[in-house]
Amino acid sequence: MPAFSYVVTSSKPTSVSNAVVGSFTAPGARDLIVAKTSRLELFSIEADGLSPLFEVQVYGRISSMETFRPAGQERDLLCLLTEKMQLSL
Repeated sequence: MPAFSYVVTSSKPTSVSNAVVGSFTAPGARDLIVAKTSRLELFSIEADGLSPLFEVQVYGRISSMETFRPAGQERDLLCLLTEKMQLSL
């Protein structure tokens, strides 16, 4: 038996663990970021619903995320924390 095992999921995560709204893509835009275990999905909020813009796999399980806007800026930033306490801005 090999010393290492390779584990891969056959499908994307479906349950939402966190969600935040902010202006990430452009000043004044309304965007939604959804965290699903180890994946981030970015949507644009429009009058007729949500439009998917981007998705990315995160190395780790997302435990918390929050938006913040630095003074003098017109767009928001995302603060992301994983279960192993890795911080990303």
